[in-house]
Parts: sequence; C-alpha cells; structure tokens
Amino acid sequence: MKLRISTLAVPALCVLFTAAGAAVTAGPAAATAISGGCEGGHVQFMSDTPIGLEPTQVTARLDGDLHTCVGTPTEEGGWSTDFVGEASCLGVNGKLDATFNWANGEVSRLVGPFALNGYGAPATNTLQIVEGPGSGGTVVITTGPIEKAGGSVTTCIDGPIRNVGMPVTGAQFA
Repeated sequence: MKLRISTLAVPALCVLFTAAGAAVTAGPAAATAISGGCEGGHVQFMSDTPIGLEPTQVTARLDGDLHTCVGTPTEEGGWSTDFVGEASCLGVNGKLDATFNWANGEVSRLVGPFALNGYGAPATNTLQIVEGPGSGGTVVITTGPIEKAGGSVTTCIDGPIRNVGMPVTGAQFA
C-alpha cells in the first residue's frame, strides 16, 4: 500500500512543481499591441519663457489629445507633461516623456523627440510606447500649422509669444 501511494504521489508532485515553475517563468502578461489610428486631436504648447525670433531654452507644458481613434484601447485619450527644449518662432524641439491617458483608464507612456514647426508647416513625430497598451510599438503623430489666435495669427513680429495651439491631423499606432 505504501508503494502505491508513493508511486502516485511522485507524478502528482512533478505536475504541481512543473505548473508552479511555468507560472514563475511566464512573468507578467505582455502589453497589447495597438494597430490603429486617430483622425484628429489638438496640441497646446504653453511656455514659461517668451518665445521670439532667436532660439532659446524653454520650460513649457505640452498638452495634447487624440480623438476619432479606431483599433486603439478607446476612441480618445490625452496627455499633459512638462517639456524642456529649444524654441523660437520657427519651431520647438525637445524631448517628450508623457503619460497618455486612455478614456477607459488605461495608461501608456510615450517618449521621444518632439517638434512643432513654426507658422504654416506641419510636423511629424515618432514616439516610442514604452509602457502600457502598445508597449514596444510606436505612434506617429502629425500636427498641422499653428492655429489662429483671436481671429488673427500672432507672429513674432508682434512680439514674443508664450502659448500656441496646433491641430493633430493624424496619429498612427504600430
């Protein structure tokens, strides 16, 4: 009888330890890939430093949102982050490290160089998704020209500016 119990116990323990080992080596679940895009959105750049014709170091707030999204965790989401870089009326260049908040509460982290071109020129930025939905992938965000402020375009000729808004004309996740 003791032999039968031992004979049955050994395979049962092997199955138990194998399952436990598989659970330990599997680790956390991989992030869900995103393969979709967004039709629009908005970026708002708010600088602590006046921006003029000459390039200058700036500390700013960069807020953005994406909407009309398909193939993404939700149809919309947005970010708000501190931004340090160089700016002039001809454009803004710096590094983005932003928490992107999806409308369902999920969070992705986007990092990479980010540029906003001056008057009349669109910009395309490719950011790495390093955490959350889409982790390991990229998002390419295209912005349009600076929006009109108060019915007329504020130019550096009128004096330094601090805040500019731009439309997002598209975003593609891969």
